[in-house]
Amino acid sequence: MKKLLIWLPGMLSMLAACTEAVEIPARAPEKQSPVRVELHLTTEQQAATRAMDENCIRDVNLYLYGDTEYHFYFPSVSSPLVFNVLPGNYRSYAIANAGQDLGDKNAFKIQFYETAVDVMESSDAIPMTDRGTLAVDGAGRCTPSSLRVTRSAAKIAYTIEVADAVAPSLRLRSVQFCNLPLTIRPFDSGSISSTVEANYYDGEAMPVGNERRTAGTAYLFENLQGSVDTITDQKDKCPENAPACATYLRILAERSADKALVEYIVYPGENNTSDFNVRRNTWHNLELVIRGENEIDNRVLVYDGLYYGTANCHICTGDQVTFDVTPYRTSRSRNYAYLGIEAGDEYAPASAGLLWQDNKIVTGFTLADNRLTVRTNGQRGNALVAVYDAGGTILWSWHIWCLPNDRPQDDRYTNRAGEQFLVMDRNLGAIGTDLKTRYGLVYTWGRKDPFTSNEVYNAAGRKDRFINHWPTIYTSNGSEAKTYDLTYMTRHPTTYVYTGWYAKLYTYYDNALWGDPAPVDTYGWASAKSVYGPCPEGYRLPSRYTWTAFENYVFPGEPYVVGAFDNGYWFQRFRGDTKGTFYPVPVGNDDFRLDRDGVAVMLTGAASEPTSATPYPTVYFKFEINSGWTNFEGGKGKGLVRCVRE
Repeated sequence: MKKLLIWLPGMLSMLAACTEAVEIPARAPEKQSPVRVELHLTTEQQAATRAMDENCIRDVNLYLYGDTEYHFYFPSVSSPLVFNVLPGNYRSYAIANAGQDLGDKNAFKIQFYETAVDVMESSDAIPMTDRGTLAVDGAGRCTPSSLRVTRSAAKIAYTIEVADAVAPSLRLRSVQFCNLPLTIRPFDSGSISSTVEANYYDGEAMPVGNERRTAGTAYLFENLQGSVDTITDQKDKCPENAPACATYLRILAERSADKALVEYIVYPGENNTSDFNVRRNTWHNLELVIRGENEIDNRVLVYDGLYYGTANCHICTGDQVTFDVTPYRTSRSRNYAYLGIEAGDEYAPASAGLLWQDNKIVTGFTLADNRLTVRTNGQRGNALVAVYDAGGTILWSWHIWCLPNDRPQDDRYTNRAGEQFLVMDRNLGAIGTDLKTRYGLVYTWGRKDPFTSNEVYNAAGRKDRFINHWPTIYTSNGSEAKTYDLTYMTRHPTTYVYTGWYAKLYTYYDNALWGDPAPVDTYGWASAKSVYGPCPEGYRLPSRYTWTAFENYVFPGEPYVVGAFDNGYWFQRFRGDTKGTFYPVPVGNDDFRLDRDGVAVMLTGAASEPTSATPYPTVYFKFEINSGWTNFEGGKGKGLVRCVRE
C-alpha cells in the first residue's frame, strides 16, 4: 500500500515531539478495461501472375508488445482485423501467410523468427511481414489505423530469346533458378545473407520445349550476397567471380548439330556488373538475348526507385489545381525516368499539407483516389505542399506556382548550331516584375524542391526568412554525405544541405538526377526527363547548349543583347533579334554570386565536374559569357532555373 504523509503547518510543535506520522491510504489507480480495436491490413496491389497471387493474405499472426503482451491469430482475413487490448503503446509484428498459428513468442524470440520456403511453395501465397508501433487510446482508436505488410520475396520476371542469327543452331531446353535460400528472417532485413551453402537449394528446372523464346515469373526469397567491385564488365559477372551463394538463373540450350547442351549463367542484382543482391519486395526484369554459344546480352532492371505523380511543379492559373499523386516505380538503370509503373496502394498517401508559401494563397486540400486538389484564393504566389503516410512521414512534395490568368509562354531560341529550343519566358517560380518577385525560386542541384531567400509563411502561418527559419545542414566530406541520400532529401524537402564541395554530397556526381547521365559535347539530352527535375509537366531542364545563341564569338566575352544592362540583360534569342528575352540579375542578394559581367546565374540539366578542388559552394552550372564560349563552371549549390519544352 502506498502511504501519503501529510504535515499540517499548525501542528509543528507537536510534530517535533512525535515520531509517528499520519497515514492516509492513497487512491488506487483506476483499472483499465480492454477496448475493441479495428486494424486494417494493406499490401501493394499488382496483377497476379502464374498461380501466385502477389496480394493474397490468407492468415495473420499479430504480436503486440507493451506493458501487456498479446498474440492474435486470424486463420482467415477480412478487413479490418478486430481484437481487444488494453489502451497503450505497443511494438507490433505482423506475419501474414504463415499457414498456421505460430503460438506465443516473446519480444526477443520474434526477432529471430524464420519463414521456410516450403510455406510459400505449398500455399502459393507470399509470406509478408510488418514491424512498427501501434498506439491504442481509450476509445479503441489506433495510430496508425492500418499496417502495410511487405513481401519477403522478390519478383523476377524474365524473357529469354535466341537471336535470329543463331536460331537454326540453338534451341532453349530449360530454365532454372539456383542458390535459393531455404529460409528467411523477415525481421532481420538488410544484413548479408548466409554464406553457408547448405542453407541454399536449387529450384526445379522448368522445361522450355526446344523453343526460341520463353518468358515467366518467379518469386524468390531475399538473398543479399553483397557486391564485387572489381567486376566492371557484365561478361565478368560469372561463377568464377561471383560469391559462392549468390542466386543465379541457369539456362540450358541444345546445339542442333550434335545435341550437346550449352549452359548460360545469369546473376540478377541491382546492376549488370558488380551487384549480387536480390532484395525482398523488389521487381527485377531480366531481358536476355542469346547471340551465340559464348555470348549473351544481359539486361537487368530493378525498379526500386519510388516517385509520385507526373511532374514536381504544377501551375495554377485559377483558384485550384488538381494533379496525380499516384506512387510509381523508377530505376537508376533507367536514369530516374518517368516510367508509369504503378508501385501499388501500399505506398499511397494518407494525407496532404502545406510546407510553406510566400503569399497566403493556399486555402485547403482534397486528397482522394490518388488525386490531390490544392485550393487557393486566386492570388499570385508560390507554395510547397506535401503528401504524408499514415505515420506523418513526407512521401513526396510539389511546388505550386500560382499565376492567375498568366500562364508562362515560350520563347523560341536558335542556338549557335541552328538547333531550336522552346524556352519558358520567365524563371521557375517568378511571380512578378519587381526586384523581389521576378527572379523566381532557388534550386539546389539534383533536388526537385525549391528554396527562396524571400520571406515565407510556414505551415503554422508564421512569417520568416526561409533560410533563417528552416534547418540547414553543414557538411564537408563524402562520409557525411551518405547520410543525406535521396530518401533523406525527399522526406526533408525544406532542409538545405550546405557543403564545401556540393558535388560530393548525396548526388555523387549522379548526373542522371537532372536527366543528363552522360553529358557530352552534343546538342540535346542524353536521357528522358528525370523524376527529380523541378520543371512543370511538358517541360524539363535545358541541355547545356540552349544558350549558345547568347554568345558573341566575334567579340569574346560580350553577349548578344538588346539594349544596355538594366538589372539584367535582354538576350537575343536568335541572331538579329530586336526584342530579346529578359534574364534578371539579383543585385544585392547575398544568396547569389554574380558573374563578373553581371550575367544571371542559371542552371541546366547537363552536369560537369567541378573545375577545382574548392569550387564556389553556393553556385553551380553558372551561365556566363567567358572566353568566347558559353560555358559552365564548378561547384554545386543553389541558383535559378529556366525550363525548356520536352
